[in-house]
Amino acid sequence: MRDPSRFNRLEEAVVAGQAALEGSRFEEAANYFKSALRMGARSAEEEALIRCELSEALGKRGLGKEQLDAVAKYGTLTELSRLSESGQMKVLIKLGWAHSLNNDVPRAVALFNQAMRMARNLGDDAGMGACDYGLGRAYRNLNEIRIARDHYTSALEHYRKIGNWRELAESYINIGYINAFEGSYRNALHALRQSLA
Repeated sequence: MRDPSRFNRLEEAVVAGQAALEGSRFEEAANYFKSALRMGARSAEEEALIRCELSEALGKRGLGKEQLDAVAKYGTLTELSRLSESGQMKVLIKLGWAHSLNNDVPRAVALFNQAMRMARNLGDDAGMGACDYGLGRAYRNLNEIRIARDHYTSALEHYRKIGNWRELAESYINIGYINAFEGSYRNALHALRQSLA
């Protein structure tokens, strides 16, 4: 028989972790998500989503290896195929970020592209925006700044549709950075102003 209080504690840990992540308290968020995983998720899908949030919290703390470890089990087709298409897309995005931040940029590009196909199939603007944003960062690290700007610009469209103002601002900041790098300071300033609007 399932213990309802355990599932309530699990839900409380996940909600508290999400609030800490949203509030930029990344160490606290990671601790809540680790606690939730120790309690045991109710399904493979729920575990994957908790691991995705743990990976994000660890990445925001600059813990690249740990970020990758949090979602590494989904690097196999066996584990990944246990998830819904939406769950697979989210995991692939987090794997892409983890590989990108661990300097395996070609693998990151492949993962973001795989996730992008799923996001398009699902009509998921949040997923498409996340993939474009991740691809923007990956290509910027490869010094393919024009391709990077194209991806950041595509991310703008998706984030605007869903009202994700934080990611919209970050995309504008990255476009501004690229414009400044190219010597187009007026366009860089315009993009930075847009990030504040």
